[in-house]
Amino acid sequence: MNFPLEVAKRYLRSKKSTHAINYISRVTGLAMFFGTAALVIILSVFNGFESLVISLYNVFYPDISIEASFGKTFSISDEKFNKIKSTDGVYAVSKTITENAIVSYAEKQEIATLKGVDANYYKVNKTFKDCIGVGESTLTDKKGSSFAIVGAGIAINLGIDVNAYLNNLTVYMPRRNTAYLNAFQNSFNRASIFPIGIFSFQQEFDNKYIVVPIEFMENLLGSTTQISNIEIAIKDGYKSKQVMADIEKILGKGFILKPRLEQNKTLYKIMRTEKWVVFALLTFVILINAFNIIGALSMLVIEKKQDISTLISLGATPKTILFIFLFEGSLLSVGGAFIGMLFAIIICVLQKVFGIIPMPGESFLIKSFPVEMRMMDFVSVFFIIVVISLVASYIPAKKAAKQKISFGN
Repeated sequence: MNFPLEVAKRYLRSKKSTHAINYISRVTGLAMFFGTAALVIILSVFNGFESLVISLYNVFYPDISIEASFGKTFSISDEKFNKIKSTDGVYAVSKTITENAIVSYAEKQEIATLKGVDANYYKVNKTFKDCIGVGESTLTDKKGSSFAIVGAGIAINLGIDVNAYLNNLTVYMPRRNTAYLNAFQNSFNRASIFPIGIFSFQQEFDNKYIVVPIEFMENLLGSTTQISNIEIAIKDGYKSKQVMADIEKILGKGFILKPRLEQNKTLYKIMRTEKWVVFALLTFVILINAFNIIGALSMLVIEKKQDISTLISLGATPKTILFIFLFEGSLLSVGGAFIGMLFAIIICVLQKVFGIIPMPGESFLIKSFPVEMRMMDFVSVFFIIVVISLVASYIPAKKAAKQKISFGN
């Protein structure tokens, strides 16, 4: 039996002679309850938004991207490319070419980024097809004709109609290494392509990209050897780091390999920073609530002065007295925090299943606030609560441990 813990439990359950101690104890428990519940719920909402945003960006970002260390493009031998394809853990590999261009449709013009992709692109970015809401996903047909899949923002700005078979997109691509920069027709290569589909999943991409066959880009640029990226999808059960390490051995120097989260590192850092700033602010609120623990225990020490003297006379050491009140403060706050966590779990489950709190305004993506509970958040919150409770309890507990034997009034 843990004697200090048993005494602390008895003090927690027993009625105090001074009503103020009871009230302060209840306020402390409630403060920890609401603070912990709010912290867990808000962190879960941040997790939900983080997962939602990452899932949206995953449509355009592969598991692994290979770029040149210097410059926009690079070339790779067939031997190395085939070795990458046969690397353990690699599911599919796709070459891409990305370049800015001027696109024209029905006398309207727009600056867009053309992304040329090969036949394996849909294997690498498996969910991209699901984002094509209008038209078809075909990039080339059996006759060798090329088609474009346009971002929804660009399609709206240009007034593109995928059913208007006589209207093509005209693409003006800047010539590389041209000696003629005075005349428009000498500064740009020109080609036409039919817009067969429109994709929509995230405004940043909808307003920027047009996906075309890589052969179309090669004809426009006049190069069949230079590419912008190699995009790789890995098999289930494999980790990006291990696959990247194997590919780095094949490629050697001159290349940069990025896992999915590193391809938009700034966005990921901003989201993580926002989450932990909120965590710090709510932790500060809980820290302020911890002053209630100091007040409640200080008053309890005064009330239990005779009990402390009795325990000391029976052989209790200062360390035992210290632990009694440390346990008392911890039970007071951790109990409220534990119930707060259970309450937060219930709210999060209800939100996930029924969407009890809707998103304000009209959203085509989600109708209610997303939530995602993570074990690390619960561990972090519990650890913070325990630390704050012990620190707050130590001051009155130390005072109680220094008390001398005193009987009578």
